[in-house]
Amino acid sequence: MESLQDELVEVICKYVEIEDEQIEMEVDREEEMMALRANFPLK
Repeated sequence: MESLQDELVEVICKYVEIEDEQIEMEVDREEEMMALRANFPLK
């Protein structure tokens, strides 16, 4: 999960400034479904 977060931060930073220390990511699973929730606060 950490490498995924690093890659997402790298891509998002190409387009907007974000608060690196406030990033939140979690994976939710329900039966056969999975969701990635990511919160990248903008500067």
